[in-house]
Amino acid sequence: MRDPLPRRRLFGEKLMAVAARDAGSTVRWWKNGDHPGDRIGEVLPDPIGGGTYVRQEGAVVRYFRHPQFDGGQVHDGCGRTWHDHGWIDSGGDGLTVCPGDHIWTGADGRVFGVYKPGQRGQS
Repeated sequence: MRDPLPRRRLFGEKLMAVAARDAGSTVRWWKNGDHPGDRIGEVLPDPIGGGTYVRQEGAVVRYFRHPQFDGGQVHDGCGRTWHDHGWIDSGGDGLTVCPGDHIWTGADGRVFGVYKPGQRGQS
């Protein structure tokens, strides 16, 4: 059987061409606040106690917290602890973001995908 990797790369290049055409962007994520839409440090009104608070968690890539995963456990896929990971709430199961992943965001701010380096034509 033919190696599917060249097809994946070609598909990835097409995805990147669509992202460029739609004025979307791809950003490499390493930690909380790396996505340009995260708005870390933004002062917001406090809906519970009144007053204001400063945003600590990313607005796009949130902290990864899950009741079935101990944050100190190591993720087999990347070798980093779960507390080093991010989470994008995109409906359904959402998207887990490993440190070093690429996040493709459209011009409208909608996240289209998360890709590992070397996957889908990324470098």
